[in-house]
Amino acid sequence: MRSYDPDIIQEPTIYRLTEVCMHYGESLKEINNEKFGDGIMSAIDFKLTVDKVKGSQKEDRVVITMNGKFLPHIEKTLVIHAVIRFLIHRREVAENLGE
Repeated sequence: MRSYDPDIIQEPTIYRLTEVCMHYGESLKEINNEKFGDGIMSAIDFKLTVDKVKGSQKEDRVVITMNGKFLPHIEKTLVIHAVIRFLIHRREVAENLGE
C-alpha cells in the first residue's frame, strides 16, 4: 500500500501541484478522452521530467512533463465473462480427464 505523510500537502510546492491538478484535472481528462478515447494514463509505466526555461519577460519558468502509457478502459463485464468462460472450460477439461 502506498502512503504519504498527510502534512506534506502543507509544503508550498506540493500544495501548488495539487492545486493545479484540482483546477485543471477535469479539462485534462476531457482532452485525454478526445485524443485517446476512454482510459487513463499509467502511473507505473511513467516518466516525469522537470525543465527550466526562460519566459517572454526573461523570468525563470518551470516545465513539468508527465509521460505515461495510455491504458484504455476495459468493460468489467467483459472481463468477468472471460473469467467465467475460463473457469467453465477448466472444469470441463478436468471432468474429461477424470479428475
